[in-house]
Amino acid sequence: MRRLLYMVAFGFWWLPSGCTPDDVFVPPPVYNFISDSDLAEINDRGMPIYVGSTPPYSMGRFALDSLEITFDAAGNTGTIGPHEITIDDDGYDFNVTICEYANDSSSSACSVKAYISGQVDCFTIYSTNAGRSGRCEHEDIAIYSGCFDAEGHMTNFHKAFFSTSHAGDCTGRPAIGHLQIQAEMDGFSEWIE
Repeated sequence: MRRLLYMVAFGFWWLPSGCTPDDVFVPPPVYNFISDSDLAEINDRGMPIYVGSTPPYSMGRFALDSLEITFDAAGNTGTIGPHEITIDDDGYDFNVTICEYANDSSSSACSVKAYISGQVDCFTIYSTNAGRSGRCEHEDIAIYSGCFDAEGHMTNFHKAFFSTSHAGDCTGRPAIGHLQIQAEMDGFSEWIE
């Protein structure tokens, strides 16, 4: 599908052809845990933020096998081990559930609350997550973006997060408040189910 690039409020937004740039909807509860300036920084660092009141129905489990850190406030770089994410969309009130799991069972996180925006095939999910990585229990603010192709696979997947609390041995996790952005470098996340 042909996409047009519009500059709106936070910077660059991808909107499908035929959509009006006036639909810059983000579910209002999102602003209880993330600010416009945080979203603008994430967008400025290369992660698309898809706004709009007509997000795609988002449901399924997806394989992430080429995740890499594309930005880290502490300068960390590298690849992230294979993960899967599960999205459960109730389809009518912008509430979703999202969970992510490392394939080696070393970490997992699920949304405490999550909301979706977007238009046509592309979405952004804004969430507060609770998770565990090794011996570290953490709470994070996480933003996930991507698009769906005609077969239901996810393309252009990105994730941004920063921790709001840590408990236990959290060596190796980004420090509280440090932004990290990850992207699926092959551009494709297979729909598993």
